[in-house]
This record gives sequence, structure tokens and C-alpha cells, in this order.
Amino acid sequence: MSHRQVSPREHLHGVGRALTLVVLLLPWIFGYSDSHAAVVNHIAFTLAFGPVVLLVGVLRPAGYVLLLGAVWLVVSPWLLGYADDHGAWLAELVSGLVLILVSASVLLRSATGGRPPTRRRHGLQEPRG
Repeated sequence: MSHRQVSPREHLHGVGRALTLVVLLLPWIFGYSDSHAAVVNHIAFTLAFGPVVLLVGVLRPAGYVLLLGAVWLVVSPWLLGYADDHGAWLAELVSGLVLILVSASVLLRSATGGRPPTRRRHGLQEPRG
């Protein structure tokens, strides 16, 4: 039996699928599916950004596109006119912020070559081996 470690790219594919499904179902989960603008927004968001979420672990530009989509998700209740429902804008805010964190995490990891960012102390040199 082999114990293969899951790479961050494979992990993001699973997280991306789950997030896409949750975003699609938010209007029904939180009870604002009577707003046609909200339902259309979530269907369009899922169709537009679902494939991008699946590519975010592989292509760095997908992280930027997902970041734009997440910002849209946060501001869309006010722009589309369904922000008067407290549950709607709160669900959009939380899901958008989660997607912003995912895309920022991916962008930071790809900027550091797959390693988490490290802090250096000023005046100290790293030990040489």
C-alpha cells in the first residue's frame, strides 16, 4: 500500500470543486432563491468561474481571474439589487472572501515557487550546510 502525499495542486482541485458547488447552491441554501437576479448571478458565476477554479492550481493567471470573480461575488448583491436581503449579501460576502483567500494563497505560493513565504531576520545570516 503506497502512502502518496497529496500535492497542493491536487488539493486545490478538490477545494475548487467544493467551492464552485457551494457558490452555485447558495441562493437555495440561504433562502434567497426567489430573487431572479441572485439565481442568474450564481449560475453565470459558476459557468464563468467554475473552470477557472479548477485551473487555479496549475495556471497563475487563473488566480488573478478568480480574484476578480471573487470581488464580483462580494459586490454583486448591491450592483444587481438584491442586497436588501441580509442573508443574501452576507452569504455573498463570506463566499467571496473565501475565494479571495484561496486565490491570494495560490498567487503567493506561485510567487514563492511553491514554498510558503519565509521571514528573514535582519542582521542574521542563514546557516550554511
